Amino acid sequence: MVHLGAEQIEVDGFVPPKYRTGESSPFTTSKIALFKKLIRLRRKGMAYGGTDLGRVLDARPLSSDFA
Repeated sequence: MVHLGAEQIEVDGFVPPKYRTGESSPFTTSKIALFKKLIRLRRKGMAYGGTDLGRVLDARPLSSDFA
């Protein structure tokens, strides 16, 4: 969903309900922290920060330099 003109957008792109300008959403908080926890459990302690998924979850840009 796009919320053009939203006054507050978190680093992961989540717009809190108070600042939404477009369609409504069932989410009241960002689910990125929950997804990171799930990935940590799935990876069984192995680091994933250097992977494409890790970069996306940390809101870092993807680049062909990392290939």
